Amino acid sequence: AVDTRDYSAVLDDLVPYRQLIETGLQGVMAAHVSFPEIDPRPAGFSPWWLEDQLRGELGFGGAIFSDDLAMAGAGLAESCADRAELALDAGCDMVLLCNRSEEVPQTIERLNERSSPRSQLHLMRLRGQRGESWQALHESSEWREACSALEQLDVKPTLRLEG
Repeated sequence: AVDTRDYSAVLDDLVPYRQLIETGLQGVMAAHVSFPEIDPRPAGFSPWWLEDQLRGELGFGGAIFSDDLAMAGAGLAESCADRAELALDAGCDMVLLCNRSEEVPQTIERLNERSSPRSQLHLMRLRGQRGESWQALHESSEWREACSALEQLDVKPTLRLEG
């Protein structure tokens, strides 16, 4: 996708990110959206978006995942291995390659020697955080409220035919 707005017009779109980061957001996926008035590269391949804006201006310290490198929007480079290197160079901590299984071995081979202590730290923070148990979740007031709201939405439509 291409968004032709300039930076001042995009600022309002950054507000939810700022709010989520302030509440402890641990991970984001960088889309293949291009903002040619700001940076010619898609956001997921742009150090300006990932490092300067997301990490710098917004203070994000969590993990950045690429979008699927097999997507057409990731066509900045021919091979998925090249795309993976570009995404990691831009600031992604982990790359996703979902729909070109034939390119996975080459991509792994290319990235095999690559190591980033900073990325490892970002990804480690995602591990080992225990959430509530399944039972505690089901006993919580939030769970009961959500179930009640869903039940109210689950109204069986009726159709009355006359004649």
